[in-house]
Amino acid sequence: MKNTLGNRITKARKAHKWTQIELAKKLKVNTKNVMRWEKDENLPNIEMAVKIASVLGISLNALATGETEKDDVSAVIVAKLNALKPQQREAVRVIVEGLR
Repeated sequence: MKNTLGNRITKARKAHKWTQIELAKKLKVNTKNVMRWEKDENLPNIEMAVKIASVLGISLNALATGETEKDDVSAVIVAKLNALKPQQREAVRVIVEGLR
């Protein structure tokens, strides 16, 4: 798998366990847009790229270049937490609260 923008969007979407339809709904765009971005047939404009990065919980730099930064660690954690089922998220919350 090449390190293209489309592949980075796909990888981040799948980390959330979202379908293209689910990502499209979160971005308020047509599913065909997500499909074309992921296939590298089209590029999102800068405003949409910012929104994509935000929804996916990654930095714009990580989305654009594939390079991660220290700040992206928290974004990865948030993405993984968001991918959990509600009862799993609650269990994590209880554990974290117990660490305080």
